[in-house]
Amino acid sequence: MSKSIGFANAERVIAGACGSGDYARKAKYLLSIAPVSPAEFFRRWLFAYVSVHVDPLEAIRSYEELRDLGWLNNPAKLREVLHNGCENRVLAFAAAFWREPKQFYGKRGQSWTDYRDWLREHIPGLGLAWTSLVVEMVWPTQAKVVYLDGNLLQLYGRSGTCDLPTATYCELERHWVTTCRQYQLAPPVVGAMYRGTLTIQQNSVNWTGIFEKRREGLLVKLAKILRNGNHKGES
Repeated sequence: MSKSIGFANAERVIAGACGSGDYARKAKYLLSIAPVSPAEFFRRWLFAYVSVHVDPLEAIRSYEELRDLGWLNNPAKLREVLHNGCENRVLAFAAAFWREPKQFYGKRGQSWTDYRDWLREHIPGLGLAWTSLVVEMVWPTQAKVVYLDGNLLQLYGRSGTCDLPTATYCELERHWVTTCRQYQLAPPVVGAMYRGTLTIQQNSVNWTGIFEKRREGLLVKLAKILRNGNHKGES
């Protein structure tokens, strides 16, 4: 697929979100699950780490076992649950985060991309995509960065992997953010809408449910999928 066709596909998706009641509902939902405390903020980073190189359902299982944060005082628990090579990085990040949580919220006047890039530099092992996802989750209606997961990359005609050269990632991100700005839409909300549509089509699990106060519905669906051997998930 040519770049122009990929850009046209993305522009069509973004334009379709404009004036949609679904947009307002998605924005309200994402704001309702945004973190409001340092502990919740930290859990978003934990979810990103447990998601690296694993199936989305495995990420959900690992997160559920670690979400109470008891492992902060018992690193062996983390090593029992996490097996994706990020164990030492999680422990190092946890130590840095809890020494001074405020630094990870960014500085006044800092651009969104500069903030994301600072996080990427100081939180090793996540890369542009996962770092952008956390920024989206914390500021869903404000952030001007984009979580380019496999679904959005396929929309742009890419192979569906998050392992893009930085220059290419930033080019696609600029296009998504600029186009959303033209329609006065929040880039993270439109991205979440598109992924949500695919989740419904695939009858897969939308992992955002793990951040709801009542998570029973997600966990019941997860158990059903595991019993049936269906390992689709939204990444």
